[in-house]
Parts: sequence; structure tokens; C-alpha cells
Amino acid sequence: NTCIRETNVDENECVKTSDVLSLDSIRSTLIRQEETIIFALIERAQYRQNAVVYGRGKMLGEGVGQSFLEFMLVGTEALHCKVRRYTSPEEHAFFPEKLPKASLGVLPELDFPDLLSDAGGANKVNFNEILLRKYVD
Repeated sequence: NTCIRETNVDENECVKTSDVLSLDSIRSTLIRQEETIIFALIERAQYRQNAVVYGRGKMLGEGVGQSFLEFMLVGTEALHCKVRRYTSPEEHAFFPEKLPKASLGVLPELDFPDLLSDAGGANKVNFNEILLRKYVD
């Protein structure tokens, strides 16, 4: 029973993988994610597409050559990287090559167990590139 926790934290203060990977937990998580995605799509559908936001090459200054969306994603991901978001094996940045090399340093490292299978490359599944292309191309 592996523990997802900060390093050097008492065993009693960690989340057990058996709890996270139980059918009830997975079902609850999938239902919550489905509701979040559907709600976000409904909210987004009320606005028309804005070519200035999604069109490449529309940015001036610091983000030249990018769409406004890409510019915002890079900035948001840089901030999230500093607080360890992309140390999780389940999190993938859209622009990993543009991220800072290290977190803020004040947060302890997290110890993630190997939960994802590497059979057939299952642990490498990442649809970010396809998703981004749907918006900006």
C-alpha cells in the first residue's frame, strides 16, 4: 500500500494509493471531471470564437509569434511549475521546454509511486499537442 506524500512526512499523514485507486474513488473522480468538462463547454459555448485570442502571430511584444492563448498558457504553466504541478506523473505541460528548471525550492519534494503502466507506452499518453492544435490551427 504505497503512500503519496511529501518526503519526510509521517506515514499517517499520507494518502494511500489503495484509497485513491478504489473503484468508488475512481468513479467519483470521473463523474466530477465529466461534470466539470460539460459545464465548462456549456459556459464556453455562449461566446463566439475570438480570432485574436486563438490565432498565431497575433501577439505583439513578449509573445510575438504566439497566439494569446499560447502566451497565457506559457505564463500559467511557469507559475504552476514553480509549485510542483508537473512533478506529478499525471500532469503534462503544453510547453515543457519553456518551463523553469526548478520549483521555488521552499516546497518539499513529493514522492509519487509508479502507478501508471509503461506497457505499450500507456504512461506516456499526452493529448496536449492535439488539443492545442484544435484551438490555434
